Amino acid sequence: VLEGREFSASLAAEGIDTTLCTDAAVSSVGQQADVVLVGADAVSGGWFVNKCGTSQVVEAAAQAGIATYVVAGQDKFIGQLLAKRLRLSGGGEAEVWAEPPAGVHVVNPYFERVQNLNLAGFITDLGILDTHSIANGSVGPVSEEDGRRLSLLLDAAGCGESVK
Repeated sequence: VLEGREFSASLAAEGIDTTLCTDAAVSSVGQQADVVLVGADAVSGGWFVNKCGTSQVVEAAAQAGIATYVVAGQDKFIGQLLAKRLRLSGGGEAEVWAEPPAGVHVVNPYFERVQNLNLAGFITDLGILDTHSIANGSVGPVSEEDGRRLSLLLDAAGCGESVK
């Protein structure tokens, strides 16, 4: 919550002219941007996880010809074994509509997987990385062996990794 506001404030504090808009306004307001920056809660291979609506932001920027970068520390990079276990969390329907009428089903996902197809790259604590480096799995704090061990521990505990 409020991650966009905090990030925008930190950019402005560094002297970077920054505009923040709602996800719904990206198609109309975003066409005036020089660059689009989005965050990530997890990064693996050919995709990253962020809040729902991020894929629309990335697509709108691509259609407008604006470079989009994902900003994520290497602690957000996960190996393929952990990526397979990742479950995306969401909220209950009551958060959206306390008592929907019969026949109305409410879904309330918080996160989505976004393909790396329309990205210029990733801005990380290791520097700016291209999507090819990410797809090859050449970055990340968890080795495949450590990932296997963690996966076994998660299996033994009967749980999986969940983005919250």
